Amino acid sequence: MPWALAALAAALRFPGLAWGLRHPPVHDERVFVENAWAMLAHGSLDHRFYEYPGLFFFVLLPGLALVFREGGAPGPDAYLAARATVAALGVLAVWLTYRWVLRLAGFVGATAAALVLAVSPLAVRTAHMVRPDVALAVAALLVLEAVTTNATARATGAALGAAMAVKFTGVALWPVYLARRLSNGRGAPVALGVALLVFAVFVWPLAVRPGEFLEGVAAQRRFHHERSADAWTHAKVAFSYARSAVAAVGPVAALLAAAGLWLTRASGREWWPLLLYPLTLVALLSTAWIGYERHLLPALPVGLLFAAFAVRVLEGRSRAAAWALVAIAASWPAIASIRYVASVCRPAGYDRALDWIEAHVRPGARVFLAEDRLGLDGNRYAIARPGGSADADRAQALQADLVATRPDDPLAAGLTRVFEAERDDPPTWRPLALFMVPAHLRPAR
Repeated sequence: MPWALAALAAALRFPGLAWGLRHPPVHDERVFVENAWAMLAHGSLDHRFYEYPGLFFFVLLPGLALVFREGGAPGPDAYLAARATVAALGVLAVWLTYRWVLRLAGFVGATAAALVLAVSPLAVRTAHMVRPDVALAVAALLVLEAVTTNATARATGAALGAAMAVKFTGVALWPVYLARRLSNGRGAPVALGVALLVFAVFVWPLAVRPGEFLEGVAAQRRFHHERSADAWTHAKVAFSYARSAVAAVGPVAALLAAAGLWLTRASGREWWPLLLYPLTLVALLSTAWIGYERHLLPALPVGLLFAAFAVRVLEGRSRAAAWALVAIAASWPAIASIRYVASVCRPAGYDRALDWIEAHVRPGARVFLAEDRLGLDGNRYAIARPGGSADADRAQALQADLVATRPDDPLAAGLTRVFEAERDDPPTWRPLALFMVPAHLRPAR
């Protein structure tokens, strides 16, 4: 069963990994791939992007090493390799979820938890991008397993240190450990020491470049707290994370998790401390003015464990009913994930725009390009870009053979629309239309 679940997870994470790679990658993917690529190019252990601790860059290195070229910049194959690494981590997270929940809630419960995570649209979407949240999910599962199975302080500390070394928000796992282990007074100093040692291994530039490192951390903080926010803003961000959690697992699994919380109320001291992780994580994330649902991914297995507890109780009454409910719970998120995978496996609107240009616009033609994500070949076409002056931009556009911009751009008023890219499922695309200049608007040359 675990291998079937892993195969299902892979079937939803690996197809479509090349989406968007005909175009310039988004900034968030570039910072990870370009800096890990630079580590290979310079033979350095310094990732030089100090907005993140460092471990995720090392995770990307083996995949990038397979396509590395001396003296070249990372191309589409490098981004594909990095995405494949993240997808593999997503599959590993499903297997770890099964292994963890199996010890605590039995076979059917473990299958339910791992199955819902395997088909979760949040997990599937995030695994199609170069994001550290999937790696943090793996580290978080190692921490949760170590805490709930009474692993050694050294093992628990190593997992906690690795989580913090992937993302600074890994610190949100500490309350779970403290609530479960500190009460007996044993092991906490060892765990803390090992965690700090592992963390220090990947933030060593702090010791040699403290100014640059702390500025990177400050830059990350400024981005998420760049706007002043009141209590209502923080409440809205927290609510958005709660809504994202339900959407990530589906309404049936969310109801099962709530039922599991109720059913474990008698043994709350044993299991409810696990809730400190998602609660602490959301509390930290809600101090920002904006939330990103992928940040919640590492905490999903906690809710799925409580859902598994509810499935175990139902299994005791009717095994057939338990399996039927598991299938129903997984069907909702699975449909959303299948639709997403189908969307990234077919050419996106921007891909079709490039195809249209290559088929209808002669090499050497002048193209006024207001959309920098299109990735048009500058060696094939003479590309002009906006300069900031509306009048000058309009004059340039009227002299072009093709204009690529937003469908509602005033700059394109009166031009003939020849192609419009539909909005695609991947959230990184903006509306795009291609225009030709009518003869009566074209200035004499």
